[in-house]
Amino acid sequence: MMQNKGVEISYFKAWKGKQLAINQLRGDPVKSFKLLPSYLYMIEQVNPGSTTHLKVNEDGSFKYMFLAYRACIAGFRYMRKVISVDGTYLTGKYKGVLLIATAQDGNHHQHKGIINGLASVYKQARHGHCIWHLGQNIKLGPKSKVEFGELYEEMKNSYPGITKYLEASIDREKWARAYFPGSRYNIMTTNGSESINAKLVFARELPMIALLDAIQSLISSWFNNHRKAAVASTRHLNPWAETTLRSRFIESQKMEVIQMNTFEYHVTEVGHDAVVELNRRTCRCRVFDIDRLPCAHAIAAAGHHGIDIYELCSHYYTTNVWALAYIETIYPIPPSEEWNIPVVIDSLIVLSPKVRVNEGRTKKKRIPSVGEFKSRKKKSIV
Repeated sequence: MMQNKGVEISYFKAWKGKQLAINQLRGDPVKSFKLLPSYLYMIEQVNPGSTTHLKVNEDGSFKYMFLAYRACIAGFRYMRKVISVDGTYLTGKYKGVLLIATAQDGNHHQHKGIINGLASVYKQARHGHCIWHLGQNIKLGPKSKVEFGELYEEMKNSYPGITKYLEASIDREKWARAYFPGSRYNIMTTNGSESINAKLVFARELPMIALLDAIQSLISSWFNNHRKAAVASTRHLNPWAETTLRSRFIESQKMEVIQMNTFEYHVTEVGHDAVVELNRRTCRCRVFDIDRLPCAHAIAAAGHHGIDIYELCSHYYTTNVWALAYIETIYPIPPSEEWNIPVVIDSLIVLSPKVRVNEGRTKKKRIPSVGEFKSRKKKSIV
């Protein structure tokens, strides 16, 4: 202001002016909460079959909300049944938790509640940890491609402190895929959630309505891109599965196969062997069992048996199912001037959450999840 206009103003006045300008462009955060009931109502009108839920505190202040678009609900039917749960730090005045299913909360320490809530709804579901976050905690990557037991013993001998932490803090079934009692497939991290977080970095400071608009726009574009890619594909499986299968096929060419009975085969390679049961779609290496995609041993056995390896793949990997998962469309909400809101919805009062505003600039760094340690800055050596 001094350089361009020759006017001297205080830091607070400059900051306040910036906030007013931002509110004019993005919308006022307080008014945004007041519009939430009407906005969620319009989502259900524009996208029939969608589910929304809004909860307020006794004083009328925002507590939490949930949103699941009809397209996502329908698409989940064709997805592998693995739910990734991750939190993100909203960097504006109001902090919360953002889930893949799209939920907002007035508080951000809800991880245990999420786990307990999922367990009460999905009673047969199993909970596992993101292996990337676990790796950040112990700062150790895999050392060789050997079976879990051998690798774990090797790690136990070399790094007793790490194995002591794992055994004392976390059940083995939550981080070792070989021991996981459910169907985790190859999904070992929450990278899918992290991708959404990364794409929404710019939107985390927006008022609630603008943030929800940004989420809708992002998911809608992803649906469209996947839909077009699936329709254009001439492959039997989706790109990841095709690439993985091709790599395993090359590996299988080095293996020797001995038929034991009608469906069982003994497959050997240098330093390792496995028993494959084609009728049960299982292999001693357990890769076939877990991924639901033939391992190299199963591919070698299938070639000897004369069976098409595509018949051994889970239907979730097929291009047809991939297209069905993204077949529906997520529609944006029209401008508020075009809304037709019932009085019972329009009369609902939602106040902004009561938060304590700290002095100084708002922190914009992500808060680590529960069990995720903060990275330490390396000290320079002089």
